[in-house]
Amino acid sequence: VCAVSCDEASSPTVPPAGAREARIASLSPALTECAVELGLAARIVGGTPWCIVEGSDVPVVGTLLDVDAETLVRCAPSLLLVQPPAQGIDPALEDLAARHRWTMLSWRINGLDDARDAMDGIAAAVAEADPPLAEGMRERQAAWVALLDAALVPLPLGSGTEHVGWVLVMLGGLDGVACWWGTCIG
Repeated sequence: VCAVSCDEASSPTVPPAGAREARIASLSPALTECAVELGLAARIVGGTPWCIVEGSDVPVVGTLLDVDAETLVRCAPSLLLVQPPAQGIDPALEDLAARHRWTMLSWRINGLDDARDAMDGIAAAVAEADPPLAEGMRERQAAWVALLDAALVPLPLGSGTEHVGWVLVMLGGLDGVACWWGTCIG
């Protein structure tokens, strides 16, 4: 089997035998953002066309509904992040992950509690696969949990509550109220 890089270089991307370094491919912009906020941007090896990883040229491995299996295999992830659609994860994607021994992590994100659960799950999986990363992630995770807990407090709508929109955008969402007013961010 010959593995080629996900970028233009010709060096293989498959980690050496026995390496435990976490390599993340994400089929969800929201889950990508969770990984980035945990300090894992350098470990992201593939994403969707909508995944934003500052300072990186992450290869597009498709979307959850249209996976580019060839590119995904070339990127050689150890973790695959998925936000499943209502009909569930495509069995062919599950089979591909099983054949390549990728750990598939999936969450439906319908609210801030779900985002917190996803962040906890990503941190736990990466810490297990790559223990040296665990300490820095715990600090970042604690900061995000505090932010999410603060966001879960019922807030009034109206003037002075614009930070709610920023929380939505940081979690990979869209501030619909700001867009309605013509000041769309995200």
